[in-house]
Amino acid sequence: MSMRWLAAVVALVFLALLILELDRSSEENGGGWILNDLPAAMTVAEEQKKPVLINFWTPSCYWCVKMDREVMQDPAVKEAMSRYVLLRVDTSRRGSEELVRRYGIYGTPGFVVLSPEGEVLAVSVGYMPKEKFLTFLRGSLP
Repeated sequence: MSMRWLAAVVALVFLALLILELDRSSEENGGGWILNDLPAAMTVAEEQKKPVLINFWTPSCYWCVKMDREVMQDPAVKEAMSRYVLLRVDTSRRGSEELVRRYGIYGTPGFVVLSPEGEVLAVSVGYMPKEKFLTFLRGSLP
């Protein structure tokens, strides 16, 4: 086996482990999120008759991490988010560009609320402190 081949295999394994860690840390920080799969989230939304809350984020975004750790972990926010099907879209992953364009997201963190039928109910881009995020969540329920 050549050194180039070995280096490529090691790089791929490292990349796979990094992606798994990012997905795992996303679940640990947010809990209950469907990751990067709008069709799956819409299926659950239709079945449960709940709106979808899409969180556009990236692991390297300071404000995304801050919001995840300081706002979304608050018990009142968790309770408000329980009324939604939660979808987290990592904008640094290939394939997220179409959703970013579709919903006009121009920065992270970004939030879109969809009805179970897919109608856009609310959009917000940027960090929101707890009270502003709660107002956004409560105001976007159908």
